[in-house]
Amino acid sequence: MNVHIFLDEKFVGKYIEFIDRSFEKSDHIFLILCSGRKLRFPGVYSDLDNVVVIHKSLRGFFDFVRYTLFGEKIIFHGVFVKGVAFLLGFKCIAKKTYVVLWGGDIYGSEKAPRYWNNIKHRLLSRCAGITCELEEDYYLACRVYNTNAPYFESMLYLSNVIDEQDFQVEKNCKKSNKINVLVGNSADPENNHFYLLEKLIPYAKNIKLIVPLSYGNQTYADEVEAYIKTRFESDSCILRTFLPVEEYKKILKSIDIGVFAHDRQQALGNTFQLLSFGAKVFIKENTTTYKWMHRKNIRVFSVDNLEALGSDFLKPMSNIEIENNREIIYRLANEKELYDSWKRIFDD
Repeated sequence: MNVHIFLDEKFVGKYIEFIDRSFEKSDHIFLILCSGRKLRFPGVYSDLDNVVVIHKSLRGFFDFVRYTLFGEKIIFHGVFVKGVAFLLGFKCIAKKTYVVLWGGDIYGSEKAPRYWNNIKHRLLSRCAGITCELEEDYYLACRVYNTNAPYFESMLYLSNVIDEQDFQVEKNCKKSNKINVLVGNSADPENNHFYLLEKLIPYAKNIKLIVPLSYGNQTYADEVEAYIKTRFESDSCILRTFLPVEEYKKILKSIDIGVFAHDRQQALGNTFQLLSFGAKVFIKENTTTYKWMHRKNIRVFSVDNLEALGSDFLKPMSNIEIENNREIIYRLANEKELYDSWKRIFDD
């Protein structure tokens, strides 16, 4: 039995559906950690008999211990819950635990309490393997948390996978001749919206902003929206409610330029989708994402030098560059590759 441990996140339902249809359903059970009275993103959880919601209660604790002790393999998705990471760090459990790093769980060690860094080191140095999208993130985790656990490369989730049918994109949903610019991917302050928006002010008359703010800190989202309304055209599109995946994908297909200013690997799914739709993408040079893209010969641009580009910022990439990006991304991030990567872990 493979025991998956998840935070209650928006993409979990699709992942469970993927695993259940691609592998033997009876070989997998999913523990969803619920911090409140009810789940934020129930998805398909309530309809499946291989999903167990773990609440903060004595019963929840005993359920968690029972499944982790008797499970053949444990897949811990995202090292964010201290108590869970502590329990999985015991040798008898760690040796059968595969840790899925999401990005945010690698960074910030210099600001974190010593005991939290020790818990992470204890788990990562004893675990059976580490999986994440970018090899650069794996090497960073090895360096920061002093581990040599084996690496299992994977794009992890369907949100990072490209559908070949989406390659032929007609940007016919525009209502003006302006350039559609996607700014960030959520209301997480780590998007550094104000840093980005300041760089975009010189282009305000030529661009239409599309800003996803439905997910994350809503007080921060209010501040970003207020700033946009005072400095940019009134046709800016601020997304404050969750959209179905296909509806959000339609918006991404209309994007000409995506700008991201995360200081770490983040918004990878958005970045892959935009590149496959032929958009021009700007990210920070100091990120593992930028380094990985360049190592894979994927054409991306530095957001740090955006102002120096002048009118070149608004120019699309050449057809050759667009096709090259699509070919490379699809080869690395298709559903068969996703299946193969998880099979390697389950068969290990």
